[in-house]
Amino acid sequence: MSPSKHDHGSQATRHRRQGAAHISQRSIPSATKPSTAKTIMAEDMKELEGFLPNRLPLQWNLPESQLTDDFFAKHYAAIVSNFMLHVGDMFKVGDIPPQGSIWTVDAGRKDGDLESIVRPIARPSPSDPNAWDDLMACSTKRPAVMLAVFMEIYSRQLFSVQLFGADDKQRQTLMRQDEQFIGHEGFRRSKLRATTVRMFLAETQGLPPQFWAHVDQFASRVFKLLHPALTWVRMTWPKNGDNPSIRSVFQRIHQDTAYAAWFAVNVRMSPAVLEFDWRLPGERYLPDQAELYPEVYRKHQREVMERERNKALAGGVARRGLDDRKPPKRTARVMISVVPRVQRLTLIAGAEGEKPLGFHKAT
Repeated sequence: MSPSKHDHGSQATRHRRQGAAHISQRSIPSATKPSTAKTIMAEDMKELEGFLPNRLPLQWNLPESQLTDDFFAKHYAAIVSNFMLHVGDMFKVGDIPPQGSIWTVDAGRKDGDLESIVRPIARPSPSDPNAWDDLMACSTKRPAVMLAVFMEIYSRQLFSVQLFGADDKQRQTLMRQDEQFIGHEGFRRSKLRATTVRMFLAETQGLPPQFWAHVDQFASRVFKLLHPALTWVRMTWPKNGDNPSIRSVFQRIHQDTAYAAWFAVNVRMSPAVLEFDWRLPGERYLPDQAELYPEVYRKHQREVMERERNKALAGGVARRGLDDRKPPKRTARVMISVVPRVQRLTLIAGAEGEKPLGFHKAT
């Protein structure tokens, strides 16, 4: 689990994910249509017409003995690392001051917009002025938010499918299996699915028949979702600077999609069960949770302490009296749920004819 955290007083309210999550008293501004951004986005789409991204070389038809806990841990970590690297490049603000709020760049679509992705994974401090604008304008917080957006999309929309790249007949077969045996224990259903998937892929040398077509489609959807935010960032880049082209940006998204999809296919070839556990923004930060962006916490902590000092001084508190007071109690809470914790559950078989002994859990 890799959240970014921030300080709150002891009265901080815990927010739960229930439908459209409430995140602060200040709602995200409605989108408008800045003409410059609209022009840039239109030029980008024209530039991408007919573009065929290079396909990431991938190894198929791996034996089941190779699909170990270490295998999945290694490749999941690599997926996260690639996202971090590419997010840092794609969403780095240049020397030109940003033009307004990132939320005012219109996506031109009514569903699946960036705001709906951000709401469940981020909760800026209610004490921050213009909190939602700062979440994306801040060079410290923005990479964490965008990495969280990538992980939210891929963990919920790609890793959850029965078999990425399956054709219609295969997909319907797997769906019928799930429906028919829904009352059976989860490990038995997972083992049946893995056996079926291996039989399907044995006929195509391990490559799902629609894999690359679905990678193209998924990468295009992700790009369109992120295009407004990318445009807002790219408007800060000097025209003559050494900036990534829109084709290179799309190539990175396509490459990350292919790697994540390959990982998802191998997950389905294993009878083990993978669970993705997201921390909720506003939850108390716990010591066993890793921080991918510790600088977010340190920055926010300094801001909170500075506001408290200014408030005390504005209220007429003497400097000496302020120094003598005990520091207020604070509770670190999750600001941005960046990467879900992944646990791989494997059944521990009993002796022949006996019930399973339990299951092994690897994180």
